[in-house]
Amino acid sequence: MHSDFRFRKATVTLLGLILLAVSLAIQKAKDIQASIAYANPQAGPIHATQQLALFATLFFVLASACIIGLLGWVILFVLRRSGSQRLSDVDTSNRSDSRSSLSI
Repeated sequence: MHSDFRFRKATVTLLGLILLAVSLAIQKAKDIQASIAYANPQAGPIHATQQLALFATLFFVLASACIIGLLGWVILFVLRRSGSQRLSDVDTSNRSDSRSSLSI
């Protein structure tokens, strides 16, 4: 185990300055929020139709991603580029005379 100090001495100073800058930024944001407290009214309630639109959009995005992935796989399979058609050529025997355990 080494007894050397792992970080430079300037590291503590720089981390302290970063902590101070973050603290000042948080305080400045709180001051700005307090000065314009009523500029942004609260949002109204979410209606059931808006929730259904969210679920429909989420379903559409997920279904589109699955379809695009399936189309990409079909294209790769048709062009014989996916590598899955080479699985029947893989030698899985444990012979020690071969250079690798998977020879194609």
